[in-house]
Amino acid sequence: MSSSSKSPQHPDNFYRTELEQALSEQVFGVARGDVIRSTPEDAAALITLLEGPDIEVGLSSAGYTISGRGDVRQAKYETLDDLLVATSPLYAAKRMEVLFAKLQEIAQ
Repeated sequence: MSSSSKSPQHPDNFYRTELEQALSEQVFGVARGDVIRSTPEDAAALITLLEGPDIEVGLSSAGYTISGRGDVRQAKYETLDDLLVATSPLYAAKRMEVLFAKLQEIAQ
């Protein structure tokens, strides 16, 4: 048994698939989201926020990050939802609307 410092192996499209799935679950709260690149180690998407600006989001074994931000201590998020709530006030408001509507459906 040999030990290696490499990260666990994933299929070549693992991060792309994960990012595509996460984007499909957030369509209610973003104007647009498209995967723009992927490798066996990571994937990136360009997301247009409801506020208008685009952000580039990366997914790797470290989690979700906003690419291109100069801060070395860049925030890492466990989910795309967490990242969007922290980044987009309109996403957070729309998310609450959707959750409230679902709760009302259940209550009826």
